[in-house]
Order: sequence, then C-alpha cells, then structure tokens
Amino acid sequence: MVPLILIATLGNWLGGYTVFFLGYFTRWDLINKYLGIETEKFRQFKLKIKYPDEIQALFCWIPFVGSLLLISLGIKKASIYKTGFFMFLGRLGRYIIWAMLTLKIINIV
Repeated sequence: MVPLILIATLGNWLGGYTVFFLGYFTRWDLINKYLGIETEKFRQFKLKIKYPDEIQALFCWIPFVGSLLLISLGIKKASIYKTGFFMFLGRLGRYIIWAMLTLKIINIV
C-alpha cells in the first residue's frame, strides 16, 4: 500500500507544480487579458490574505480551490521549495487518509 500512496502523491505533486509554474512564469499582460485581473486588484487581494504561503500550499489538495491557490502562490512568487514541500505534505496526507478509509471499508465488506 505504501508504494501506491507514494506514487499517487508524487504524480499529484508534479501536477500541482505544473499549475504553480503556470502562475509563476505567466506575464501580467496575459493575466489581465484572459482573466481580467488587474495588478492593483491582485495587490489588494494579497494584503487581505493573512495566512502564510506554506499554510496555503498545505491545502492545495482540495479540488478546484487547490488549483486556484497554487496559481495565486505562483503569481505571488512564493518560495518554490517551501511551496513544493508543503504541497507534498498536504497531498500525502490526503492519500494516507484515503488508504485508511479504503482499508476500513474493505474490512467491513
């Protein structure tokens, strides 16, 4: 079970990095053109978020919301290493919980 959890986590983690780098390397003119987000609005948005980038990366496993968090972390130019580490921990935790629930359900049936 452990190799399956690690493979699933690694694949999901690499996919998350892809989304993170979409935000990290994109240009503001493209963000403004295709998403309609202005630089000033994003600056105000950054000031409203009180949580550190690491905590946000920990919750990037949540469907849809996680992708938005990763894109915003990329745009904010968050630390690549810290974001990756906490993203890995969050996704690993999710797969461990899924594995435990799956084993419990198999034992019940």
